[in-house]
Amino acid sequence: MRHPLRRMTATLVVTAASHAHAELQIVDFEVSVLARAPQRGVTVEERKRDDTPLGVPWALTAQVDATQGPSALEQTVVGSAAATQTKTGWFKSQTVATHGWTSAVTEMASGTRFYMLLETTTPDTPMVLHFNFMGSRARAEAYYGARDVDLDVDAFIATSRNPSSGYIPDEVDAVWGFRDEVRANNSPYTFSSSFLDLQGIGIPTKSTVDKWVEFKRIGEITRGAFSGTLDFGLLQPGEQFAITYSSYTHLLIDSAYATSAVVEVVDPFSLEETLPQFTMDGLTLPTAPVPEPSTYAMLAGGLLVLVARRHRHRTTAAHPTA
Repeated sequence: MRHPLRRMTATLVVTAASHAHAELQIVDFEVSVLARAPQRGVTVEERKRDDTPLGVPWALTAQVDATQGPSALEQTVVGSAAATQTKTGWFKSQTVATHGWTSAVTEMASGTRFYMLLETTTPDTPMVLHFNFMGSRARAEAYYGARDVDLDVDAFIATSRNPSSGYIPDEVDAVWGFRDEVRANNSPYTFSSSFLDLQGIGIPTKSTVDKWVEFKRIGEITRGAFSGTLDFGLLQPGEQFAITYSSYTHLLIDSAYATSAVVEVVDPFSLEETLPQFTMDGLTLPTAPVPEPSTYAMLAGGLLVLVARRHRHRTTAAHPTA
């Protein structure tokens, strides 16, 4: 199967509104990332996953740098496939390739997945999901237009009520999402898209580009930011509710001419933010701990020592001894 990770991306805010004492609990949790790219003609893949309880935000990253060619001086492909996911929802998925003038085939992919299984102790707990999609891009540039390229980017939200043990919702259970594709086979670029919007909340705006610029033919399809709300009804004690979101990017280049491509799903916020990217009524997500006053004092003391050392070094350099 070409897509090893289930696909979909979003910034989540799950709320159990109108019940001040609703208690949502995380029964199961997992984040995972994938990066795949060629290295000297051999495809290398890196996968990482974590299913420990939510804690202080951290970044789970998988990256493979692409180098393909007979030697470092004759590389036909330079690029990378990288994905980053955190326990509180920050994400990034990107594949980038610069394809040289020697005939070669380049294929790269990256993806992320965030999964939670929830339950409640309060009758009639509303399950309302507020999310923000942050943007995507698939762009290819080929000299003289002679190339065969295949780019796609996927974003889906999937849910399941009372899933069987160990089952993680995938695109079969998708309730919102899209797939954008850019294709070319020694001809002008073609663009295609498919989307799913079961509750009619809308899909992020799409734009396309197909033009010649300085001997290069450029094709691009992008999606802008989007915010939406999905209502999944009421959750009762004893019931469970699973949410999955994931992103996937993929590129394939087969060309004897210089070609470059980038496919990405981007979160514009910092991956190092300490605040969680989603919140739930009745479930408090931990943030980074606030340093103790003694920690600040130690930090200040260390800075003073560093400044003093730099001052002595500059003084010595300006007035060296004989």
